[in-house]
Amino acid sequence: MHNAPVPFSPDHDAEKEAQYQWIEMYQPKKPHFFQQISVLITSLQSLLTSTASLIRISLLLLVIFFFFQFRISLHGETMVYHWTIMENHIDNIKDFTLARILSYGQSHYWYLNKLISTKYLCFDYGYYCIPIIYDIVDIRNFLPLLTYLLFFSIIYYSIYQMRFSLFLGIAIFSFPLLPALNIFLPVGTLLAERLLFVPSIGFCMIIGELLVFDFGRYWKALDEATDNISQDLEEKIDVSLKEVYEFMNHKPSSDEDSDEEEDDGTKENEKRGKKHEHPASLSPTKKSVHFSFPNEKKKKKKSPNSNPLSPKNASAVNPTNDSQSSKTTSPQARVKFPLIIIFLLPLLYDSVTRIIRRNVDWKTELNIYSSALEVCPYSIKALANYAMLIAGKSDRYEESLQSALTAVKLYPDSPAAVINAGVAYQRLGHLLPSIETFEFATQFETTSGKGMGYISSSLYSWISSLKNPTYKEYIRMVCLSWVDASLYQGFAPPSILHIGGTVAFEQGKYDLAIRYYEYAVKVNLENQALRKGSNDVPIEDDVNLPFTYNQIGNCYSSLKNYTEAINYYEKGLAIDPNSLPLIANAGIIYKEMRNYEKAKEMGLRGIELSGGQQPALMNNVGMIELELKNYREALKLFEQAYEILQQQNRPNGNFVMKYGGVDMNYGVDAGTVEEVVAGNIIRAREGLATLIQQ
Repeated sequence: MHNAPVPFSPDHDAEKEAQYQWIEMYQPKKPHFFQQISVLITSLQSLLTSTASLIRISLLLLVIFFFFQFRISLHGETMVYHWTIMENHIDNIKDFTLARILSYGQSHYWYLNKLISTKYLCFDYGYYCIPIIYDIVDIRNFLPLLTYLLFFSIIYYSIYQMRFSLFLGIAIFSFPLLPALNIFLPVGTLLAERLLFVPSIGFCMIIGELLVFDFGRYWKALDEATDNISQDLEEKIDVSLKEVYEFMNHKPSSDEDSDEEEDDGTKENEKRGKKHEHPASLSPTKKSVHFSFPNEKKKKKKSPNSNPLSPKNASAVNPTNDSQSSKTTSPQARVKFPLIIIFLLPLLYDSVTRIIRRNVDWKTELNIYSSALEVCPYSIKALANYAMLIAGKSDRYEESLQSALTAVKLYPDSPAAVINAGVAYQRLGHLLPSIETFEFATQFETTSGKGMGYISSSLYSWISSLKNPTYKEYIRMVCLSWVDASLYQGFAPPSILHIGGTVAFEQGKYDLAIRYYEYAVKVNLENQALRKGSNDVPIEDDVNLPFTYNQIGNCYSSLKNYTEAINYYEKGLAIDPNSLPLIANAGIIYKEMRNYEKAKEMGLRGIELSGGQQPALMNNVGMIELELKNYREALKLFEQAYEILQQQNRPNGNFVMKYGGVDMNYGVDAGTVEEVVAGNIIRAREGLATLIQQ
């Protein structure tokens, strides 16, 4: 005859109540709410009637008063700064006080939203991220209303319960954030995640306090439900496994064995009864299921005092006795802690993954602006900066233009957006719209000089498309005037200075061109020095130094100052030894200086670098051979140059020189170049014939 499992002890409920007495110990009985208010008023009265307290309070108020007077004196007549619409667009609503109040409420809700969820993160919440609410019955007002209701409910609850820990959490949460809420004074930040660093600590304290102590009854209910489920499950497992064990061992059924089983079973049931009285073994997630059988050898018994939650010790728990209550194991350590972890696991996962994604966002400027547009698709600052960054990518000019035009449409008075729209137009080849856009940018104080400089850039690009020499000369004159106006406004990037030098060179004003070019080189070198310690200096306005040195050399060459010309050509070659224009021009100047050996060296060096495909260099070396009366070598070089000219591509009928895989169009008529080479062929043949006759 088999013994059924002994049921749980009837004192099990009493033991459970004893385990939760530690919560009741933490939360002593509270006096009535009005009694608490009375105590606070009495404390304030005693504080104000004390002479020492009055002195301390008076000194504190005096210090605060003089501090604010000092701060106000620093501001001068403007005591409160007037924020621009880009900094605080809600403060600029002057005629609608209700609209300002309702709109600021939206930012208050978003602060709470960011503490709860990390989904929406953005580097800037300026114009136009926070919407303007004009109507009090707008459905969006429900969210700020819910935020205020929740906040003041927690304040009331903490006062009613007289909980210092809740008071502390509310103070850490609210006081650092209060100046940024635009309640007392308008500030230049409507919403900023960086302002939540300290308040987030108070927020975590409040949530932790409420979850652990104020929701203790719910954890207790979950604990009891888990115990009931585990109890039924363990009983069934004990019975089933015992039957399987006896069946596998084929135990005989005799009176003697029955007596033995009866005696041993009684003892085993007593053990099982004690075991079931230990709640920690009820949850299958905490311990393995323990079972024993009638013929199992007796194991070594543990001391009854070794388990602090045994029935003996549980009945001894006294909420007024610290020494005994401290030995009682907290049920949170057994059931509530895992439940809280499961409850918070989705939030933890969301936070960790968001941190990883946010680190990727902050790696580049392009990432941070594109991620900002996902949160605030109508942020003027994000749209304008995004347009500027992708304007440097040839395959994204259209996208850059659309972003900039969207920003201009939302806020036409945004100087950065207007400038970036003009840049996008220019790089797409729409020169007239770009000039109109840059001219509109000159109306703004912050971008007037930049707009003028970029107008000169678009005008210079326009010159190459004109065929009428009179029109070209007029556009050059207008372009140079815009360059000067830009410099007068303080906008002098190397690229604009280089344009001024090139236009002056084309006008034959070589001295003026040299001044522009040398100024461009100076600013460019200064920018490079600054860029070593800072990323704030833009590189899109830099110039190619070897090319600029080549232009300065050409100016001195036109002025017949060959020494200075060679000096600048050599400076350029020191930076780029394989620059074909510099090599070719240096060879020409060496020839003019009658240094034929150096001139020939430069020419042959250029021919070798070009793979024998530069007719201009072949013609130059051929001229040197003519001067040296090496007619055969000269004729060979001239004929090779003429053959290449016949096969070469001629954009707009102009002569080109290949440099770095790119056709360098110098605006020289290719027919003229062919005529020059053909004339040199005739001279070489005549010289060779004369030499043969001699």
